[in-house]
Amino acid sequence: MAQVTTNLPNGGQTAHFAISYDDALSKAKGHDLAVALMGFVEGDLNQIVNWFIGVNFHFSFPINVQITGNSGGASWTDPPDIALPFGYNPTVVLSPGSSPTIGLLRYLLVSEVTEMYMASQGKGWFESTSIFSGADEGSMGESLSRFLAANFLSAFASSIPFGFSVVPLWLNQPVLLDAVNIAPDDIQPDAVTGCGTCFLFFLQNQLGFSIQQIVAANGSSLAEVYHSLTGKTDGWQAFSKLVQDHYPFASGPYFPPLDNIFPVGELSNFVVPGILSWVSNAPNVAVVVFNPVAPIPVDVTLTSDAPSFISVPATAKMTSSATVNLTVPQQSAAFVSKTVHLTAGYAGKQIKLPVKVVRPEDIPLPPLIIKPSLAGDPCSKKFIAASSQSFYVSNPDVIHDKTGLTYKWTVTGASASVTDQPTLTIPSLPPAGTTVDISVEIKNASKIHAQGDFSFITTSEQFTLSDMIREVQCRLSRYKEINKFIPPWVPIETGDPAVINEQLASLEAVTKRQIDAGNGLIKSVEIARSFIQKR
Repeated sequence: MAQVTTNLPNGGQTAHFAISYDDALSKAKGHDLAVALMGFVEGDLNQIVNWFIGVNFHFSFPINVQITGNSGGASWTDPPDIALPFGYNPTVVLSPGSSPTIGLLRYLLVSEVTEMYMASQGKGWFESTSIFSGADEGSMGESLSRFLAANFLSAFASSIPFGFSVVPLWLNQPVLLDAVNIAPDDIQPDAVTGCGTCFLFFLQNQLGFSIQQIVAANGSSLAEVYHSLTGKTDGWQAFSKLVQDHYPFASGPYFPPLDNIFPVGELSNFVVPGILSWVSNAPNVAVVVFNPVAPIPVDVTLTSDAPSFISVPATAKMTSSATVNLTVPQQSAAFVSKTVHLTAGYAGKQIKLPVKVVRPEDIPLPPLIIKPSLAGDPCSKKFIAASSQSFYVSNPDVIHDKTGLTYKWTVTGASASVTDQPTLTIPSLPPAGTTVDISVEIKNASKIHAQGDFSFITTSEQFTLSDMIREVQCRLSRYKEINKFIPPWVPIETGDPAVINEQLASLEAVTKRQIDAGNGLIKSVEIARSFIQKR
């Protein structure tokens, strides 16, 4: 097995990198990935340079990049100081395992090259070197490397490659390790580097510091970096309390896909029905809302102070919102009502709200809307004495369950023989000037019911000027409304015949409606003009 550049463009050379691959690899895992990597490395290097503003790279270009079939991630060796004056070209060995992807190779390479810039910067992110020995990045640099690589990855991927996430190694421990106040020489994927990586995301996404600000901060520990940025000395306390409050061990484990758990979600709203019953007219649910949303699913606690009347699940897992089922046991025949308090809690905040449990027949519903049936001309004169008029409920769906639905109409000022059907008909309206009051109640088998009222005054068959003006206004409004439904036109020479045929049919129907409305409007205007001229 040997590193080769066979058939690579420009022998694997870019402006700042020299890429090769193991000749034992298949074409797809060796040559093809090397070619793909060549297309990305310069842009990825520009991103790194943008993070390390003003840092002079104290190694020599090109950086050698070797793609292997091994597992384990990536590595490079920092040289002793004595080697630098003579020019030292670092070599990054990429070991992506048996299922390499271009995204994984880029992620690994960025992780290693950022460490070279930490060494060049000399601000505490890299251990001290000497004239005869190099060093490594230590826990601070390893944390920064993983933090930067995750930020880099977030631009084109939704998760860190399998096996490379470190924050869960720290976050899912019963006692959180403090790697903020101490900075051991630890470059392994463990709880130490998991804590450090998580803390850097805390600085970025919870406290709002930019990557450039974080990278430029001085310190021999992450606590000192925090002090450099904020002027405060409570880095570990503020960080660990926030984590413990929002990600309690008992609710875990947690697996943030990009190692980021910030900014933390906050409980912002809890919406409950004001009144409900064991027979529901709408879903018996509550809604919990976060703002800001949580980066990963977390548990909100739920309680009821009277579970024999309303019971709730102990928790609801959510990121932005969750719908929670409310269980209302059936009560005895003697039951009247009961106010129950439901509470949603998260991270020390609670929202407590009252919910009243009532019998099904006491559930309040919106009023029913009664409308006259206008089978003929909707602009014609209405409620003419001695004429027949029917009425119906336009919103019966206020009662969701139609099982056993009954109607009960009541009429005052007129007579109707059938009062238990969906439609009420008054066969002969009383003399002109009579006030007629109509009410209706609809009820289902569970006794959930709604009511509505409607009143009108009968009119004479003879038209007044006001009647005529009203009719003209009605017809004009309908004519204008019909114009809104004229469909858009697709030129015939470029359109689909099936679509054109549909357009023509639609246009024909709308045109007929326009003609009818226009003729009605013209007739109404002529009648009104004639009436005025005779006066």
